Amino acid sequence: MLRSGAIASPLATPAEDAQIRENFAMAQRAQADLFRRGQRAGELRQGPPAVLARMFSGLVSAFQAAELAAESTEHLRLEDLLEVIEAAFTAR
Repeated sequence: MLRSGAIASPLATPAEDAQIRENFAMAQRAQADLFRRGQRAGELRQGPPAVLARMFSGLVSAFQAAELAAESTEHLRLEDLLEVIEAAFTAR
């Protein structure tokens, strides 16, 4: 899912492999469903669940890409990613 859903070229569109596309779509549907349930429970912010799911995937992909591309010993902290995700997606 992360490889086929990456935000950077050439992976901005899932690969032509039908199974990869279906796996990506299934993961996005599952994430959107989690957003719907979280919204109903009042725990996650309101908004289109599919859009929020794609944004969530984009944040995780960007974090992973930055870590893999890091040429120094300075790495992003997972705690910082979690703080951003919480601020972006939890209900206030």
